[in-house]
Amino acid sequence: MKDLLLWISDTASHHGHPISKGERDPDGNIPDAVFEDIKYLSDHGLCRAAYLEQHHNMDWHWAEPVRITTEGRDWLSADGGLTAEKKTLTIRFDENQFKDLLLSKVDEADAPEKEKSSLKEAISKAPTTVLQAALTEVTKAGISFLPHGFQWLEKLFLG
Repeated sequence: MKDLLLWISDTASHHGHPISKGERDPDGNIPDAVFEDIKYLSDHGLCRAAYLEQHHNMDWHWAEPVRITTEGRDWLSADGGLTAEKKTLTIRFDENQFKDLLLSKVDEADAPEKEKSSLKEAISKAPTTVLQAALTEVTKAGISFLPHGFQWLEKLFLG
């Protein structure tokens, strides 16, 4: 199905020809599987046919054009396109504020001052990419160590 959607999206590869100019079975008919796949892709919002319906006699009736949707383009996109971006939860955390939280945790630790000092220096000099990775790991760890996690989540989301 991905190949079919790629074909639908790449009008240059088929010179804008409609589905009716595409794949044929030995009798010269478009295979039912092509229509079934288009219907499936359409039902999931990845493409849109002007008209596509299977009648009672099981023959497919359709009208051109069949076009890819924005959701279809995003599905084909390696990064998920805007669909993935819209489903991404972005949390903005001030870099210095996060460093301060980490540094205060180091201060609270029961460790020799020399070790604490070198760790605090490393945190202070850490580039943004390292801090982003650290924030992800801290969030995962924090969620996994929530006491009574289910009850906490239940109260937070269900009231």
